Amino acid sequence: MIVVKKTVFFLLILISLIFLSCSVFAVYDVVSGEVNVYVNDTKIVFDTQPVFIKNRTMVPIRGVFEAMGATVDWDNNEKIVTIEKGIKIQVQLDNPKALIDGKTILMDVPAAGINGRILVPIRFISEALKANVDWVNSTKTVFINEEVKNTDSGNNQNWGKFYANEVWNYYIMEGFVLLKENIETKKLEKIADNVVCDLHIYDDWVYYIGIDKGMNKVLRINQYSKEKEIIVDAPIDSIQVVNNWVYYSHSGEETILYRTKADGSVTERIIGGGNFHPKSWLIQNGWIYFQNLKSNTISRARIDGSDLTEMTKLYATPPYDNSNSISDFGDSIFEIKLIDKDFLYLSLGNPGYIGEFYYDSGIYRIPINGGNPEIITNKVPVSINMDDAWIYMAVKSYSSYQLVKCRKDGSELFTINEYKQNDIPKSIYINNSTLLYTLLRGSGAQEELFFKMSSLGGNISTFSIIYGNDYYQIRDILTEASNAYGQLDSLSMLQISSSGKENDSIITSESKISNTQSLYYQNIKHENEAGYLETWTDKMFLYSRNADESQWNIKESPISGKTKPYTVLDYIQPTQELSNNLSLKTEYGKYIISGKGAFPELINKLLEAEVLVYDYSGCFIDSAALVISIDRNSNYIEELKLEIYYYDIINKKSYTSRYQFVNSLFNSIYLNRPPELFQSVNDKNRAMNNIESGKKKLSEGKYEDAIALFDTAISFYSKAFDAYIYKGDALYSQGKYEEAISNYEQYFKLNPSDIEVLTHQGICYLKLGSLNKAEELAKAVLAVNNYSVKAYNLAGAVAFAREDYPLAYEYYNKAITLDPGFYEAHIQIMNTLFNAGNYTKCIEAANEFLTRFPGDRNIMFTKARCLSHQGNSTSAIMVFKDILLMDPSNDFVTMTYIAIEYENLQNYTKAQEYAEKAQVVYADYSLLRYLIQKLEYDISISSSQKLVDFLMNYYLYYVDSNDLKKALDNFIIKRNNFNLDDIKSLIEAIKSPDDTSTLIVTGSDYKNLINFDDNSFMEVKEETDLVYIKIKKFSNKSGIKFSEYIQSLAGTKNKALLLDLRDTTGGLSDEANIMLDVLLGECNAGYIIDRDGYIRVFKSGKSHIVFNRIGILVNEKTAGSSELLTLGLKTYLNNVTIIGKKTVGKGIGQILYLDREKEYAIFLVNHYWNVKQENIHGKGIMPDIKVDDNETEYKEAIELFLNGM
Repeated sequence: MIVVKKTVFFLLILISLIFLSCSVFAVYDVVSGEVNVYVNDTKIVFDTQPVFIKNRTMVPIRGVFEAMGATVDWDNNEKIVTIEKGIKIQVQLDNPKALIDGKTILMDVPAAGINGRILVPIRFISEALKANVDWVNSTKTVFINEEVKNTDSGNNQNWGKFYANEVWNYYIMEGFVLLKENIETKKLEKIADNVVCDLHIYDDWVYYIGIDKGMNKVLRINQYSKEKEIIVDAPIDSIQVVNNWVYYSHSGEETILYRTKADGSVTERIIGGGNFHPKSWLIQNGWIYFQNLKSNTISRARIDGSDLTEMTKLYATPPYDNSNSISDFGDSIFEIKLIDKDFLYLSLGNPGYIGEFYYDSGIYRIPINGGNPEIITNKVPVSINMDDAWIYMAVKSYSSYQLVKCRKDGSELFTINEYKQNDIPKSIYINNSTLLYTLLRGSGAQEELFFKMSSLGGNISTFSIIYGNDYYQIRDILTEASNAYGQLDSLSMLQISSSGKENDSIITSESKISNTQSLYYQNIKHENEAGYLETWTDKMFLYSRNADESQWNIKESPISGKTKPYTVLDYIQPTQELSNNLSLKTEYGKYIISGKGAFPELINKLLEAEVLVYDYSGCFIDSAALVISIDRNSNYIEELKLEIYYYDIINKKSYTSRYQFVNSLFNSIYLNRPPELFQSVNDKNRAMNNIESGKKKLSEGKYEDAIALFDTAISFYSKAFDAYIYKGDALYSQGKYEEAISNYEQYFKLNPSDIEVLTHQGICYLKLGSLNKAEELAKAVLAVNNYSVKAYNLAGAVAFAREDYPLAYEYYNKAITLDPGFYEAHIQIMNTLFNAGNYTKCIEAANEFLTRFPGDRNIMFTKARCLSHQGNSTSAIMVFKDILLMDPSNDFVTMTYIAIEYENLQNYTKAQEYAEKAQVVYADYSLLRYLIQKLEYDISISSSQKLVDFLMNYYLYYVDSNDLKKALDNFIIKRNNFNLDDIKSLIEAIKSPDDTSTLIVTGSDYKNLINFDDNSFMEVKEETDLVYIKIKKFSNKSGIKFSEYIQSLAGTKNKALLLDLRDTTGGLSDEANIMLDVLLGECNAGYIIDRDGYIRVFKSGKSHIVFNRIGILVNEKTAGSSELLTLGLKTYLNNVTIIGKKTVGKGIGQILYLDREKEYAIFLVNHYWNVKQENIHGKGIMPDIKVDDNETEYKEAIELFLNGM
């Protein structure tokens, strides 16, 4: 019995302990709900979720404090949690009192035990560790941040080329070299190459923007092991590193801010719609400060993108500008510069107004929570930084610059340094009481220099960049070697080269150089080829031929104007780069100098001089290794080995090319040229004479004569490549595209350096309809030369032929950006925009282009046609008349178009005047003949007869009757003397009883109808990922306006389009079809059937704008053209969701009649419309998501649609 009792006793104790450790400690009035907790910018995942007790948010004490770096211990006997982090905190379960370093603190809610965890009020954390604790009710999120002074933000805003910790100073020097300097010993050590900017140190790692495989990326390197890692493998230009997170935006997509864990493990999209261009935003204490492009304000948001707050206006309107157009503001924009715990500091480049308040240029500050800008100084800085009390700025002073310091409240300002004349300030860095500043000095290729000074302005010193262990010895040895090489009369050089690519053979080159003769011989052989290439170079020509050729190819000498031919040895100089990065050892009477690094200065010079065998276009050179063997007695470089490690951007592979240069026969060579060289010179001269004569015939349009002369040139000198390209041009002009291609190919074979000739071939293939081949050639040129205007023009022509107008515009625009004088691309941009129906943008382009090509007829003519299509006939006539002034007697085309516009305005007298002028010049112009017939009708009949004819010919429900005939006759006899009541009576007489869609428009509605600037037919709202358009009516020119707006949107493939067609009835079918055209690809979007059964098909072109998804809001009043638009989109696209109630089912459409003199219009029911074989007349369209007609249900349905459900 006793044993049993003891067993039961201990069992009860064990159960109690288990219960206490894994279940509720006590009964609490708990309200559960999802609560997010961020500690020092990182979201915490708890095993026990936060709860609400007595309206207080309770969070697990262990999870929070351990995330803040504290140690947490649990005393199960006393039920006490002990936390230590510089201070000692003790909290007891169910006790409202806590101890902080022995001092009692009263919590408004006692510590609670839930699921084995102790939870405390979030406010207690604020009091315990002096942390900032904020609650965002909209997202149910707690933000806990220990206030950290972001001392490096100012340095980072200066591109972060300096960073310091307790032991080391880090510098990014010219050539993208990262150095570290021991603060005590001042010894410099190289850390890495290809380091661009934005140094940050976090734990043992240095974070930075560096170049990897030709792209700026986020990298980190270990301070001690020099191990390197890629953190963000994407193009990034700037970062900020805060609280174990790297913040950045993608290059070219700088409206969205992302962040990635410091180890690269997690990436989050934070917020969009801002300007996150480098150095235009800041992170501090859990907040992002940025330029909000949606609201045009300086704003701030939490690090999860929530709690968005507008702080102050972004733009100030210049005094001379009363518009609200952002593009007109120029530099009247507040730029974010610096931040401290109390203020955000802004720069305003140009003065302006915000409301009634005037703001001068200068530096401003606003409170960290927002407010009106307060000016500190009216000086506008080139660079700026600050410490606790002072702002330091480089500012312009007349023709030079000054370095000034200013108190943060603006109370004091004085100069601490004057820059030298022509020095350009770059950056200012602060390290305790020391200022470091950089500047550009020198003309041409400027050098960036580092200087140090005290914050008071004294003790200025330059920064000596000597970090190589053998720096001085190597500098002296290379000086002697350079001098010795410069005094050589002649030498022989054997070069063995390999590219490192799998299928490339080794190239051996034997060279003989005679400086005294200014003569250079080279014999080049590929390992796997039988022949060789032989070249001679003198001061006049470069002669070359293959082993099986008799004639020499002759080009201009590369050493013309030089004292001697250059070799790789000319670039081995005692530069700081080589002296720092090479090490020295001595063996067998030789100096062996070797090292590895980026060597940007040396490599760039070798590439510019073209002394290396391989072309590195389209490649990124990561680094190189160099070994130089120098004879200690003669100081001659006897051997040089160079390895280049590069990344082929096109093939996306890394390679190593190797070069070996072996030098001998110093001062022991005399060269003799073969006599055949001179015969080839004579042959070439005869060929060139024939080419010049052929070019003249070509310019005169005498193509056969030109071709004969080019053939003669080729017979004299088969390597006269110019003859082939000009012959190709002549054949192209004759329409002989295949023969032209053959000649262009031969030209390229003889002159492969001119890759632009591929664009000539591409145009021929385009004429032959081979679009894929033409595109292939354009891309081939751009892969080698990304600045080829002709290649972009060809690519644009291919895209235009495919009706991909956005892409065509992009290519053509690139062409004129590179060459603003390239006329053809300007005309093609006009044609592209016109064909896309983007008339407003086309007119804007015309106005811009006319400043480059004043009075150009083609540009003006397209502009006038755009105005006409917009319904602005009056302005179109003005432009057409300006064109006519260029040839007022003979330009029958422009005369005809002027007459057409007057006819549109129903000014038949002026229309007839210009039509008759055109008829005198050329009466058989087909457009003119049609117009004259139309004018004969317009002039010969009365207004009443014209209206009656329109109704009788086009009304869908027209039915003859005696009463109707009488009403029509009574109206006709009124001729031009009828009023609005007469029109209404006529319409009532002809209308079918079931027709509710035919209507008359007068007064202000009529004026709006004919006003081409009226946009009241639609209402637009834009968000980051959503475009909302409410279409109120399908009126005259609404389709064009809608199409232009859709084409103006950027990034539509990542956006949803929400069309609101609720309560929109009737309208013009043609306008709905224009709207379909901009959203659908190539298809028969619909067709209309008139009362006699005649069918007119509406074809949608290939060019269209794609959205991620399209939602259409409809209800029981959605009818006519709204239904046509809805059904067309639903039928041809697979990403359309119809939301709402069943539509009316009115499958009929209207056409428009205008009387400009009496100022009325009639929307006349004219036809039925179908989409494919479907007509919904009397049936309506069923929605995909059905909702009742209330706003709440529509909002819920829209959320379902946006979430892809």
